[in-house]
Amino acid sequence: MSEHQHWQLDSSAPELYERFLVPAITSVWAADLIDANRLYRAAASRAGDAMIADVLDDLERRLLEIVHGPSNPTLAQLNQLRLRLDAATLLFKVRVLHDELRERETAPAIPRTRT
Repeated sequence: MSEHQHWQLDSSAPELYERFLVPAITSVWAADLIDANRLYRAAASRAGDAMIADVLDDLERRLLEIVHGPSNPTLAQLNQLRLRLDAATLLFKVRVLHDELRERETAPAIPRTRT
């Protein structure tokens, strides 16, 4: 076996990236996002904004799946997670929520009247 053949990998680069690097990176940031997400969800609940609280609750469940999932998931496990995220339309909900919050930021403030 030549030295070049000795160092060749059995899988493709994208496959190895998906299998080892993505879980290592996402599990770290997912854990950080869970803490921040809980603070935002609690604030939304206190403010009575059920739409935001619901989306953030759903997001937390998906982040927990990532954090508590296998440390070296198979491609099949990664695809299952991707399918569950797609089925929950989570990315779409987060984008809609982002747009809604941007509109709130740019909308003129309505003065409150005291009673």
